[in-house]
Parts: sequence; C-alpha cells; structure tokens
Amino acid sequence: MASRAARERLHPVPPLQGEDRQAWLAAIVESSFDAIVGQTPAGTITSWNAGAEQIYGYLADEVLGRSIDIIVPPHRIAEWRAAYARVQRGEQIEPFETERVTKDGRLLHVTISLSPIRDQCGMVVGIAGIGRDFTERKQAELLIGGQKRALELIAQSAPLSEVLDALVRTVEEQSTCGAIASILLFDEHGECLRHGAAPRLPESYSRALDGHPIGPAAGACGTAAYRRELVVAEDIAIDPLWADYRDLALSYRLRACWSTPILDRDDRLLGTFASYYREPRPPGAADLQAVAILSRTAAIAIERKRAEEALRESAQHTRRVLDGLGALVMVTARSGRLLEVNRTALEEAGLTPAEVVGRPLADTYWWSHSPEARDRLGLAIAHAARGRLSRYDTTLRVGPDRQLTVDFTLNPLTDGHGRVSHLIASAIDISARKQAEREQHLLLEELNHRVKNTLATAKSLAAQTLRSNASPESFVEAFNGRLAALASAHTLLAEARWAGTGLHDLIRRQLAPYQAPDSDHVRILGENVFLSPSAALTLGLVLHELTTNAAKHGALASAKGRIEIAMQVFPDTAGQRRLSLTWTERGASQVVRRRERGFGSTMIEQGLAYQLGGKAALEFASDGVRCAIEFPLAEAHPPLELPDTQAVGDGNVAERAG
Repeated sequence: MASRAARERLHPVPPLQGEDRQAWLAAIVESSFDAIVGQTPAGTITSWNAGAEQIYGYLADEVLGRSIDIIVPPHRIAEWRAAYARVQRGEQIEPFETERVTKDGRLLHVTISLSPIRDQCGMVVGIAGIGRDFTERKQAELLIGGQKRALELIAQSAPLSEVLDALVRTVEEQSTCGAIASILLFDEHGECLRHGAAPRLPESYSRALDGHPIGPAAGACGTAAYRRELVVAEDIAIDPLWADYRDLALSYRLRACWSTPILDRDDRLLGTFASYYREPRPPGAADLQAVAILSRTAAIAIERKRAEEALRESAQHTRRVLDGLGALVMVTARSGRLLEVNRTALEEAGLTPAEVVGRPLADTYWWSHSPEARDRLGLAIAHAARGRLSRYDTTLRVGPDRQLTVDFTLNPLTDGHGRVSHLIASAIDISARKQAEREQHLLLEELNHRVKNTLATAKSLAAQTLRSNASPESFVEAFNGRLAALASAHTLLAEARWAGTGLHDLIRRQLAPYQAPDSDHVRILGENVFLSPSAALTLGLVLHELTTNAAKHGALASAKGRIEIAMQVFPDTAGQRRLSLTWTERGASQVVRRRERGFGSTMIEQGLAYQLGGKAALEFASDGVRCAIEFPLAEAHPPLELPDTQAVGDGNVAERAG
C-alpha cells in the first residue's frame, strides 16, 4: 500500500489561495484544544478561539475588545507586562509556565507562548498568544511533592504540627479555588476537637474553635467527626449545621466549608481535614481528591505521634516504677554492658548515668572494688546469657569506705523468639538483715554467757541468803527480793538487746516497788550514765539491798524520810572514766544500832570490788544510811560470784531496832 506521502507526491494538493487559505487557518485555530488569543500590541483581545472559551470560561463575545488583563491574576501582572514589552520589540517568547484566572475565579496553571504579528513592512501590528492548561498535572505534582515532604518529616520524627502544616499547605497550593485548609485533632478524653494546623486561618478564629465539641449539628468539622463522613456546607450563611457558629465564621469572611474525618486503620476517629472558601461554592473535585489522599498521610502522622507518646509515657511510667523501687536495678545487654540504671542505684553510690552507662557492669563502681565480686558477676552474666537465673549474696561498693551487703539476682529477659536479649540485675540491700543476724548471734552468745552467770549468781545468792536467815520465811522473803532485783536488771538489759542500760532507769526500777522515784521522797541528781551489762547487774543488786533496807528501817519507812542519789563521772589519773555514786538518807525516825554485819553489807562492800574493781563505804548515821560507791566505767563479764561470809542477819544492810 502506497503511503500517504507517496500518494501526495503522485497527486499533489494545490496550495490554498486568498479566502480559502484564511478559512483553512481559521478552522485550524478554532479546532485547537489550546487557547489561541489574538491581541493588539496594547493587549486588547481581537480573537478568542473555542479552546480559550473552554479553558478560561469566557465566551468570545464577552472578551473581544477587552484587555487581556482580565485573565491575568494580580500577582502575575508585572510578569505579563514584561513579556509583552519584549514581544512589542519583535521578540518571540517561548512557552513558559505561569498562572491565569478563569471567569469563575479558579486559578489555572498554564504554559504561554507569545509571537509578534507583523505587516508587510515588518512592523508589529499584533500579538498571538497560545495557552495550554496543565493544571491537573501541576496539581498532581504538588500533591505528590507535598505528600513526599510530609512523609520525610514523619520519618525524621518532626513535630506533628510541622507535618500537619505541610499537608495543609499542600492542599492550599494545589487548590484552584483558593481553599483555606485546616486540620483539627480529636481529643478522646474531652470528646472535642483541638487545633492541629491552619496556617492561613486567622489565629483568633483557630483559638475560638479549639475545644470544638463534636455533635450532630456542630458545623462542618464537628458534624463530620460525629458522623464519620464528609460534610459539605456550600453556604455557611444558610446552612443549618452552622447555626451556633455562623456569626463567628462570617465575621472572618468564611462563606463555604467542607470537612472530612481522619480515621485510622480501624476506623477510629483521629481528627478532621477541612477546606474553607471566601465565597459560597461546592467543593472542587481536585480539592476533594487531594484531601482524601492527604488525610491518609495525616492519619499516619497522628497515629505515629500517638504511638510515640504512648511509648514515651510507658517508658516514663516504667522509669518512675524503677526509680521508686528500693532495690538497685540495672538493665544490661546480653554481654553485660550496662544500658539502664535506676535512681536508687545511682543515688546510693553518688553516681551519674554518664559515669556508668555503656560500661561493662563488672567494671562499674559498684563491683570494681573486689576481684572476687567481679569474677562471680562474670559467671552470673555467662549463665544468664544462656537463659539461667542467678541469685546470691554479695557486696557492692557505694562509697569510699562503705559497702552494702545485697541479695543479688540476675534474670535473663527473652524476646518474642525466646532468645535472651537483655539481662535484668536487681540488688536488695540486706545489710540491716545481716547486721541483725550478727547481732542475734552475738545476743545468743551473750545470753548463753549471761544465763550461766545468772545461774551462778542465783546459786551464790541462795547459799548466802540461807546462811543469813534463820527461818524459812525470812529466807524466802530475802531470796525472792534479791532474785527480783536481778530479774529487774535483766529486763532492762533485754529491752536494750543487752547493749547496756541507763543508771537512772536502773535506780527507778529498784525503787518502784517502794516509792515512786519522781516523788518528793527521792531525788536523783547527776548524769544518766550508760552502764555495761555487768555493771548494771552488779549495781542492781547493790541498789536492791539499799532500797530494801530503807523500806524496812530507813527513809522509805518514814513519812518524813528522804533519799538523795547523786552521781558524777570523772577521770582518774590514767584518764579512765570513773563513776562516783552517793546514796544519802535523811529523816529516818528509828535509831540505828549496829550489831553484826549482814550479807547485804558484805555484798555491797566486797561485791563491787570483786565484780567491778570498785569500792563502797557504808555509814550508819542516826537519820539514815549513807553509801559512797566508786568504780570504773568499763565492760566486764565475770560471773556475779559473791564473796563468802558467815555473817548472820536478815539480809539487810544493817538491822534497825525501835
């Protein structure tokens, strides 16, 4: 088959002449999809083809004779006049991208080329302009570019407000209808909408809408959130959904609005995406498509932000829990490298995270004091890395001269595949428990020692009291009193865990059965000296003898009787602390007649010397007994063996007769 070119060569088409040629050219111009516009050098429109009518919306009759400026937006006037000046000088302008405005106010993206029209003399007598609409392609480019920017911001963990701002600006940039976009975020706690992004809306309007409740008639956004569907208000002035917000919107020259909900993958509400317009109008198809696409991007950004916040809150909660624990808690990698440590562990040793995080646990301050502690920790880490728990008691350094005894546990933490990913170390301070165990052991030893001594003392008391009392009744009375004195001293020491007791407490215990020690009959003067267990037991028996004697024959037997017990601590020539105690009775009504020295007198004078390395002197004045006692304040634990005596008496310091 012969080609078309071959046929034309065989049968050439004669060139058109005159009116036929003009008609032919006019037909070509009229059938073009591009806007072909003829103008005078001054810019007056002289021809307007069907393509121009289709693109710009004006019929030819509406524009012929008018300035081309009717389709040039104000921000492009300077550009357009500069191009015209060049054509007027005879230049041809190759296609360039610019913008034009349609009859209904839409802004188009077009390419424009300009050529001069010359007469037979070569003078420029007109301008031919060809415009091609590429708005849809430009909108797609802007949409793709805006979405890409938003996704990059999401990947960079940019603030949510920055991501939403980019999405809103993309809608506004690609809109041919002058859309003013906004995003509101759903506050599930308050069942309301909060400001998200609206760079072109007045700030005061955005503030007024912040906290906007959702509901069946809550403007476009609140209703879209309530219905979970697109809501369109083509004219806010008459739309019933805007009854409560109409005056606010109109005061800012907002006449139309439509809003669509932003939903997550499970159709849960995240917010709304809205577009406002300055004049009543339905939503543009391109705007609807852009928001539908960018709403999904907004959902990704909002979901990610909420997931990050939830993760951060969870991490903060976990941190608060860890820091609130009394135990020392550390998290390490499988290798034993320290990743996290709680506040208790840091504060206990006065450390900062920078000093320990990232280092092998065995090399940290807590363990580096002891090769044995480090070696055992290394074995525990090896076991835990294989999935085995380790628990043992060890010591941790928490200061230059301070260590804690701890119950240490190293627990493997596995991932979803059962593989050990981290190790959790916890150390509970058991120093107090260990100290209590040591004290308990010492206390048991002390108790064993004291029981033996007490039994020896009781045996000696029984023997000596028996020798000093003729009748069973007097023996029982004297022996029970001395046992009670010994028991009272034991009680004081037991209450203090056998660490010792105060002298004032010991005196009050011995006087309690006979007279309240804080009454007018008794005065205790001087320092409340702390006595060792041995001194307390020995002095307790001495005070019992003095108290019993005063109750039977002395100051406590008389209504006018008084006792003053004074004590003083002083150093001897070697610098050792010694106690001086004086017992002075006054107001005894009975006359003292010294007969034989009883067991009580012997125990006071000789027992102090034997047990405590001290001395005692008794004086029997007419108005009461005076006793001066002195001994060193030193711990001693010999058994309370009493000196043997054959004195016969009733067990008191001295017998008194009426």
